[in-house]
Amino acid sequence: MSINPEVFINPSDRAAMRLLGKIPGYNTALKLFMKLWGDGNLRLAMLSSKLRVNERQLPEYHKMLTDLCNKLGIEEIPEMYIENYPYPNAYTIGEKKPMIVLTSALLESIPTELVPTVLARECGHIICGHVQYTTVTYLAIWRGLISDINSTVSPLLESGFYNWLRASEYSADRVAAVCDGTSDKLTELYMYYAGYSSKLPFKPDKEEFLRQGEEYTLADKEIKNKAFEDLNRKRKDHPFCAEKAYVCNKWAASEDFDRVCKYVEEESNGITEHDVILLPFSSKDIQDKPFDTVREELEAAGFNGISRTEVISSDASNNDHKTAGVKIDGRWEFDQGEPVDKTAECVIACFVSKGNAQQADSFIAVSHSSSYFNSKNVDEVLSEFRQLGFSSVTSAPKAEKKKKSKQKTEPDTVLSVMINGVTKFKKNTRFEKSADVIVFFSEANEK
Repeated sequence: MSINPEVFINPSDRAAMRLLGKIPGYNTALKLFMKLWGDGNLRLAMLSSKLRVNERQLPEYHKMLTDLCNKLGIEEIPEMYIENYPYPNAYTIGEKKPMIVLTSALLESIPTELVPTVLARECGHIICGHVQYTTVTYLAIWRGLISDINSTVSPLLESGFYNWLRASEYSADRVAAVCDGTSDKLTELYMYYAGYSSKLPFKPDKEEFLRQGEEYTLADKEIKNKAFEDLNRKRKDHPFCAEKAYVCNKWAASEDFDRVCKYVEEESNGITEHDVILLPFSSKDIQDKPFDTVREELEAAGFNGISRTEVISSDASNNDHKTAGVKIDGRWEFDQGEPVDKTAECVIACFVSKGNAQQADSFIAVSHSSSYFNSKNVDEVLSEFRQLGFSSVTSAPKAEKKKKSKQKTEPDTVLSVMINGVTKFKKNTRFEKSADVIVFFSEANEK
């Protein structure tokens, strides 16, 4: 039984896939390419010109792949080939029967102990459901078929494919890190991709490479020449090596990584009852859903400690008992697939009319709409909510969304306010006195 892919999928991967599905021509292109180039044709192309790896041909590599498939619950071992190619690369194509391809330059440039890390990434693409889409990109873009059918594949679709391809790499990296039990090998692998060679007269400094990735990632948020950055990423199917190493290393240092490693180890040993639950939705997905529906989904996922808090809407068009937000394990913001302790408390904030509210007189009405607080000083906004009588008022730094204008937001400026998971509220919306008020601001240090 295959590992639940939700445990690995990076939020940016999921978001990019949703956007890709909304692009005109996406479904048409997908069906066309898989019809023209099914698994049979792709396999013939592999058999004709590449070196197949199996129990008799390079059995060491085949055993590496077999061991990984057993760990990840991939029942049918994919065929593997080596391609004579001057640049280090690995990819997986196919629809129902994926095939893994490693280039000769890759195997010549990296030490043997890093090959399982490469294969774990490719297995990650398989279990995360990426392969059908990477096959389309491989045929349409990498192999130049896009120019022959440009009436079907639009520039927007091509851009969408590249955007998703880059995002999908983060999920594959997570699989490799979990299989290795650390992100160290992945970091070393990306150093080889970036330019390191065993022939160089020095040992690689992983920490320095990660600092390099951090510097790029932080600089990317403050990039001044957006046109140059877009050009730099254009037609790049992978994120940059230092960036990927930094992102995965940061995730591997989190509690989520430890929970995922334990979850995968238990699944590999046939244990299906876990201490953690994979969240069935993101915090954005459940807003405005009926309260009973959200509660049932949480119960079906395995949560028991489910309670309710109320929000009295000032907007008469809001129907009673719609979900305003959900707090799980103390957080109002979370992503689908995140591993959470099964004993975590779940609080559903529910919109109700004043007539249906319990002890409506004890609620506090906000003095302004949510947009009023944006761009104001964080200390002033915190003071205002505390004076209103809210007992749980905190602030948190948050990255500012990129703007079309080059004007930079001043430090200590409010970016948004969230009350019990609600980020858009009107004047006189009422919340319980104990509601969580979080003021997000543009600053590195929490107030």
